Amino acid sequence: MINSVENYPDIWLRLFLAQLKNQSPLNPFHVSELTSQLAQFSQMEGLYKVSKKLEELVDTTRTNLLGSLLNLIEKEVRAKSSSLWFDGEKSTSIEVYFPQGTKEVTLRVFDKSLFPVKVLKFNPSTSPFLIQWDGTDSLGRKMEPGLYYFTVEGIDQRGQVVGLESYIRGRVSALEQEGGQFYISLGGLVLPLSAIFSINP
Repeated sequence: MINSVENYPDIWLRLFLAQLKNQSPLNPFHVSELTSQLAQFSQMEGLYKVSKKLEELVDTTRTNLLGSLLNLIEKEVRAKSSSLWFDGEKSTSIEVYFPQGTKEVTLRVFDKSLFPVKVLKFNPSTSPFLIQWDGTDSLGRKMEPGLYYFTVEGIDQRGQVVGLESYIRGRVSALEQEGGQFYISLGGLVLPLSAIFSINP
């Protein structure tokens, strides 16, 4: 019984030797047949070695990746996202980048039903600019812990409203894996690794 690919070269060689041992004296293998089968064996052995090297490389890469990911735990990251997680207490930090000449920056926060929660307006002079949302609505009431959405807009030199580049700041609380892909958790917010813009010590 063949249990794994590791047995293929050995089994093939045993079959080949059995053919030589049991060949008919009246109809022996031709030299060209022997040469062809030996060439096949050599090719199979070469492919097997390449396959093993690739498996070892994949295992090493996976181990190194997992080690690097585990180092993300408790690290603060900047990540691309249009949603944020409010834990009921701490303010959420949003880092905004805007071009020179931007006159006004507006943060709009929405709940899971996309109902407007709060609008904050700023006139920053330098980019990037850090916005803190304290988890309250437009009446100053504390919102429930959970997932919220946000947009950041600015008014450019021509007086037109434009979307601005923004990142959320948060500390990685956990790692998750699904479908062979890894994700980070910032509180209750789950993001793919590709969303990470930078990592702070």
